[in-house]
Amino acid sequence: MREKILLLAMILLFGTSSFAQSPVQEVGDEKEPELRAELVRLVIEDQNIRGEYDKYRKARGLFSIDDKTLNEKLNNDPELKKEFLAIIRRMQESDEHGLLRMKEIIAKYGWPGKSLVGTEAAASAWLIVQHSDRDVVFQRLALEAMKKLPPCEVENTHLAYLTDRVLLNEGKKQLYGTMLRKENGKFVPKPTEDEANVDKRRADLGLQPLAEYIRRQSRALLPKQTNSQ
Repeated sequence: MREKILLLAMILLFGTSSFAQSPVQEVGDEKEPELRAELVRLVIEDQNIRGEYDKYRKARGLFSIDDKTLNEKLNNDPELKKEFLAIIRRMQESDEHGLLRMKEIIAKYGWPGKSLVGTEAAASAWLIVQHSDRDVVFQRLALEAMKKLPPCEVENTHLAYLTDRVLLNEGKKQLYGTMLRKENGKFVPKPTEDEANVDKRRADLGLQPLAEYIRRQSRALLPKQTNSQ
C-alpha cells in the first residue's frame, strides 16, 4: 500500500498536465506487464533512497542551505560527513542501476510509452532518465526516442522536463522554464531561450504559465516559516 501511495503521488506531481488521453485506462491493458512491474520497482527504489536522503538532511539541519554552508558543516563534523557521503553513494548506485536498465529497455523497445507499459510505468521510466545526468548522451537518446511516439503515448510534462534537462546538461538554454534554481531565497528559472515567448511554448504543450508554475513549485518546495519542509 505504501508503494502504491508513493507512486501515485509521484505521478500526480509530474504527470497531470497532458491533455492527451492515455490509450491505457487500467492496469492490465499494457502490452508488457512484466516490464511495467519492473519499472515500478525501479522508481520505488529511486524514490525511497531520495526520501531517505531528504529525511537525513532535514534531521541534521542540512536542508535548504547553500553549498558553502553545507560544506562547512560537513568539514567540521567528520562523522556527519561520513554518513552523508554514504547516502550519496547509495543514491548514485541506485541511479546507475536504473540508468543501465533503461539503456537496455530503450535499445529493445524504444521509449516505453503508455500502451506498452501503462501510465504509471511510463512515468517511472521518465523519472529514472531524469536522474541519469551522469550520461547526457543517453538522456538525449532517450528524449529523441520519446519524441518519436504519438502525443497520446507521452505526458507533455515529461517531454518538457526532459527537454529542458537535456538542453541544460548540454550547456544550452532550456525551452520551457521547468528547471529552477534558488536565488535570494526565491525560485527562478535557469537560463531560458527566448524568455519572452516561453509561455507560448508552454501553452503549445498544454502547460500552465511559467509564473503560475513557479508559484506552485515555491509553495511545494520552499520551507515554511514555522517549520522546515
